[in-house]
Amino acid sequence: MPTVFKDNLDNLLVLAGSYMDYKGLDLIRKAYEFTVESNRRYNLLRYSGEPSIVHSLAVAETLVKWRLDPTTVSAGILHDIIEDPNIHSVQLRATFGEDVTRMVEGVSKLKKFEIPETTDADTAYYYKIFLAVARDTRVALIKIADRLHNLRTLEALPNYKRIKNAYETQRIFIPLSRFLGMEAVAEEMEDIAFQYSNPEEYTDLLNFMERIQDEENELFDRVLIIVRESLARLGIEGQARVFRYNLYHMYKIRNQTEPPMPRTGLIEITVPEEPDCYTALHALHRTFQSLSMGFQDTIHFPSIDLKRMIETSLLDHYGRPFIALIVSREMKEVNRFGVVPYLASPESLMKTDFLAERVELIQRIVDEFRAKVGEIDEDTFVRIMTGTVLKKQIFVFTTDGRRLELPESSTVLDFAYQVGPETGNHFKSALVNGIEVGIEYAPRRFDRITIITDPDAEPRVDWLEKAQTPEAQMLIRKSLAARPRERSVDDAREALLRTAREMGLSTSGRIDDLERLLTPVVEFLSMKTIEDFYLGVGRGDIGIDTASEFMREQFRRTLMIDAAELEPVIKGQAVYRKELPHDYIETERPVRSALYSCEVCSPLPGDEIFVIASGRRGIIHRAECGRRTGRAFLRGRKIAASWKETTGRVFPSRIKIKSLPAGKVKQRIFRALEVMGAGVISSQSGSVGSEGLEMIEFIIEAHNALHVKSVCDELLKLKEVIVATRI
Repeated sequence: MPTVFKDNLDNLLVLAGSYMDYKGLDLIRKAYEFTVESNRRYNLLRYSGEPSIVHSLAVAETLVKWRLDPTTVSAGILHDIIEDPNIHSVQLRATFGEDVTRMVEGVSKLKKFEIPETTDADTAYYYKIFLAVARDTRVALIKIADRLHNLRTLEALPNYKRIKNAYETQRIFIPLSRFLGMEAVAEEMEDIAFQYSNPEEYTDLLNFMERIQDEENELFDRVLIIVRESLARLGIEGQARVFRYNLYHMYKIRNQTEPPMPRTGLIEITVPEEPDCYTALHALHRTFQSLSMGFQDTIHFPSIDLKRMIETSLLDHYGRPFIALIVSREMKEVNRFGVVPYLASPESLMKTDFLAERVELIQRIVDEFRAKVGEIDEDTFVRIMTGTVLKKQIFVFTTDGRRLELPESSTVLDFAYQVGPETGNHFKSALVNGIEVGIEYAPRRFDRITIITDPDAEPRVDWLEKAQTPEAQMLIRKSLAARPRERSVDDAREALLRTAREMGLSTSGRIDDLERLLTPVVEFLSMKTIEDFYLGVGRGDIGIDTASEFMREQFRRTLMIDAAELEPVIKGQAVYRKELPHDYIETERPVRSALYSCEVCSPLPGDEIFVIASGRRGIIHRAECGRRTGRAFLRGRKIAASWKETTGRVFPSRIKIKSLPAGKVKQRIFRALEVMGAGVISSQSGSVGSEGLEMIEFIIEAHNALHVKSVCDELLKLKEVIVATRI
């Protein structure tokens, strides 16, 4: 056996030997030797300079601490092995068997499809994750252990890779860990991702917690003495301690606790068995005043994140509120590690039904959806999984008392389709807690919902916007596709006309005005007739949002800002009286006068520029300033100039926006400018013109010409904005 890192392997075997037999230990040893030989051939190193086997052993050690089986631990050691071009799955299968090979291939495929930096939630990557988890939950555990060690060693990576890892972790691995009930892992990932994605907030939080910790420790110490005495009086063999929140949780509740609960932790009471939890609760309520808010009991009704516990809010003898959490020893283990104890040794647990259900959930979802709608394409599958599994869920109840789980943003229409396809397709109205609500109503936790159906009711194309879950949208599309052509065309025409009126694109409400916008779109899409476009919308192949965007773009093409509108209307701004340093620009001849930006053309780095020097003032102009506006410059020397390095500096720039006069459009514009880092110096709205559009001029802070272009492009993504241009 190679001697490289032998001590590390021996430590791993000692840990594993506490629950594995010799055959299992020998499989781990064989996986180690195979990996060392592969890594030695290519001298594979990590960013830290350590051999790659260090990472493989760290992943395996986490899996052993979770007491997983030898096959999973061996696959954890081998999880990078297929990156060796000389190692083929056939060789892996011949050496280690089908189970190990399948898991290694599953994890390797996940690594192959990491999210590119420029991509938002890459479909292929999600697809591989969900398929792998659906086939074998242990693949997800290997990948989680792999990500956990990568996070723990982020310091060795370049900064851009740290941020990328933090982003992927927040988007995928934290929700996936919570879905599997692995709260301890999710919390550690949260803290590390928070540290690298928001370093300033992280440091600020540490300072804040240091300031309040002594005061809260005093409260906890006082309460713990009383709690222990109360448990002892009733003969409860319980342990009471302070459970500390992870840093990211503290960050979220820092300014949100009402009443002002402790922000560093709570009192955790651990008792031997489930019945003891209620005895401990009785002891607490005899000793402290309870608060009506904040009580929950999930012992018999596990929460969405697989937690079983009693949580209660109390007042100490000085009127200070605190939270107490009561769990049995088994609950505590499962609350922290979710399905892991179930997969490791289910026979050691008293209650496993809810864990077994979670392990089987993804495969069941896939099977149920395929039964409803046939085979699912890759993109639809990913939308279903991300929209159903990794989103925060709520409990709601049917009229007959059945419990259903829905993603938090779901509507009553989604609920109807959750009850069944026929209930959804014949939806007429809904009652929530006995009160009639609209089709877009979003139920809240524990709502009781009654769906009223009508045999003559059928899905309409605008239902696709009302439904929020991919399953409901898919079933609606299936029904729309089965309708007669004429019905689909009429439904789409009515829906698009209504949308065009709401968006201000067709104020007349006439079909010919609508079709004037759609005709160029039909030609662009190479469709034979406008009816074909309506049919695509009516059958759900072209979304109303997509069609609306087509219409808005066409409407935008018919509008321009004329020469008169290019003239600035915001005059005399102090920002243009601010002197610019001479080292910002390089001039053909020396300029000794003070430099200022032209108030009309607002030159920026990236523009071609010149300077008009006259007396004590030198004005920097864009090259097209005089030509564009026809302005005659005052007397002075015209000096060729160019920009030097101005990284991190900001300059004033003017932009003009034409927008539909919607209610909150200005708020959305200001928010978009803020997100793009373009601080608003001044703004002025003009009157609504003949085309029904409002003109707004802004002076913003910009880094360079490219920054302003990006700002305008971002503003054009707002549905109400028709024109956004620099002037």
